[in-house]
Amino acid sequence: MDVFVLLLAYGAVVTKSTDFVRNIADSGDTWPKWVWNVVPFVIALGYAIGWQLDASAAILALVPALAKNAEALTGLPGQVLTGLLAFGAAGFLHEAFDALSGVAKRPVSPRT
Repeated sequence: MDVFVLLLAYGAVVTKSTDFVRNIADSGDTWPKWVWNVVPFVIALGYAIGWQLDASAAILALVPALAKNAEALTGLPGQVLTGLLAFGAAGFLHEAFDALSGVAKRPVSPRT
């Protein structure tokens, strides 16, 4: 359970980091869409490798069939897998944050 909370928090950091980069680099929204699919991927991998985050052993240990080989993905391969999982979480959270932002920006009708 703790691993999933870590990945969600990590995904939120990746999402907000991507938004920060986008606001600085492409405030006019002129860059192609594929760039904004690659940027969170690079950020997630960069954070995982730079901070040496490796949640792969903990995730594999949750699956009984894989538990005995949970230590096989330690080090750089585990960090890459953790970055990929955070990238996936960031995609989900981006959509969730976008939906919440749309609700927050909806005009409020005056009360009569």
